[in-house]
Amino acid sequence: MSRAHRSAAMKILIVTSTWKPELSGIAEATFSRVMELGRSSACRIRVLAPDYSAYASLLPDYRDYLGKLADNVEVETYPTRVVRSVASVSTEARLALPFWRYSFRPSFDAFQPDLIHVEEPCRMFGLRLFDGHLKRVGAAYKQRHGIPITCMWRTDYFEYAKTVYSAPIASALTRVLRPAFAWVYNAYDKTFCSSEVAHAKLTWAGVRNLVVVPAHGIDLDRFKRTSETPNDGLCKLLYVGRVSKEKNVPQLLTAFSALAARYPELRLDIVGSGPLLGEVREAHADNPRVVFHGKMSNEQLPEFYSRSDIFVNPSQTETFGLSTLEACACSLPVVVADRGGFLTAEDEQRLRCLRYAHGDAADLANKIERLILDRKLRARLASAAREVAAAYDSASVARNFYQQWLELSGTRATGRLAPSSPARAHAVRAPGLETRSSGEGSHRGA
Repeated sequence: MSRAHRSAAMKILIVTSTWKPELSGIAEATFSRVMELGRSSACRIRVLAPDYSAYASLLPDYRDYLGKLADNVEVETYPTRVVRSVASVSTEARLALPFWRYSFRPSFDAFQPDLIHVEEPCRMFGLRLFDGHLKRVGAAYKQRHGIPITCMWRTDYFEYAKTVYSAPIASALTRVLRPAFAWVYNAYDKTFCSSEVAHAKLTWAGVRNLVVVPAHGIDLDRFKRTSETPNDGLCKLLYVGRVSKEKNVPQLLTAFSALAARYPELRLDIVGSGPLLGEVREAHADNPRVVFHGKMSNEQLPEFYSRSDIFVNPSQTETFGLSTLEACACSLPVVVADRGGFLTAEDEQRLRCLRYAHGDAADLANKIERLILDRKLRARLASAAREVAAAYDSASVARNFYQQWLELSGTRATGRLAPSSPARAHAVRAPGLETRSSGEGSHRGA
C-alpha cells in the first residue's frame, strides 16, 4: 500500500518485551491499554510479543493471548531464546529473549504502521536485555519511512542499582547507564513516563522529548471493594508484588516484627513470588501471623484486597506501582515509600496516603502503627483512595495515549476513540495526572 494512502483507522504497531499471561504490572498495563484501544474502530493494532513456548510449563495458557484477540487487535510473537538470568532482581530463573540477529523489519514491512510504539526499549541487568542490549527498536524504520516512533520508560534502573548492588558498583553502573539511556530514548519522538518522579529522573539522565502520561489503567468495575472487611478483631496488612530485595520486602518484615509484639491482632499477608520468597518464607516458617500466598491471578486479587485493612508498598524503585493503584481502587488505605511511585507529597498532605522515609524500617512501622490506632484516619484514607484510583480508569488512560499518538501522526489517521461508559466518564482526576511534555505547560489529555 502506498505511504500516501492512509485509512481512517490509525495502524499502531506495539513491540513489547512482556505480555500476558506473565503476571507483571507491565504485562497487565500493556494488555489492558491494547484491548481498550482495540474496542474502537479508530485503531488497528498489531502487537509483537515474546514467544513464551519455552515457558509452556509455567504459562500453559500463553496461546490464549496470541492471534486475533479482537476485531482490531492481532498479536504475533518474535522468536526467543532461553537464557539464565544474570541478576537477582529477575522474577524467574530463566528468561525468553529475542535472538541476537533477529530483525523486526519484516513484521514492520508487512503491517506498514502509521506509528510504532516500543514498551521499554532496553531492559537490562538480566531482566530482558531487550533486543540485544541497547538497540533502538524502530529507529531505522523511522528513518526509512518517516513514521513517528514512541516508547515507554518502565523501570528505574538507577534505583535498582542502588538497592541491589554495593555503592561503588551502583555508582559505576549509573555513569554507564546515563549516556546509554539518553542515546536509546532520544531516538524516539516521544518517551512516555508515568510520573513526575520519573520525568525528573530521566531529565537528569539527559533524555529529551519526555511526556508524563499515566501508563497504568485500571478496570474500576473489577477492582473495587467486593465485601466489607471481616469483623474478626484482626488488623490485616497486605503486600502484593515481587518478593525481592529491590522491592524492600525484608524492610516490611522488619517493621512488622517490631509491631507484632505490641499488637497481637496484627497479621501480614504477602502475595507474589520472587528470588527472596524461599528465604523469607523459611525465616518466618514458625510465625503463623505472616502468610505467603505466592502468585495470584487478577481475578482473585480484588477479593483479597477487600479482606485486608492496610496496604503497604515499601518499594522505592517503582516508576508507578500498579498494585498500589489496585489497592486504592479497592478502598484500602495505603502506606508507601517517599521515593518512586505515583503518590506524591501532595497526596499525603491531602490525606490520600501515608508516606514513610525510604530505607527507614522504624518510620515504616510508625506509619503503620498510626493507622492501626486511628480508625478514623484509616477510613478517611480509604475513601480518598478510591477517588485517586478513579483518575486512572483504563479508558481514560487509553485515550491519553491515543491523543499523543494522534498528534504525532498528524493527518494520517482521522478516527476517534469512543467515549468512556457513563459510569467512567466522571472519573476524578488526581493532581499531577495532567499530560505534560518537557518544556511545555500542563494540559489535559483526551
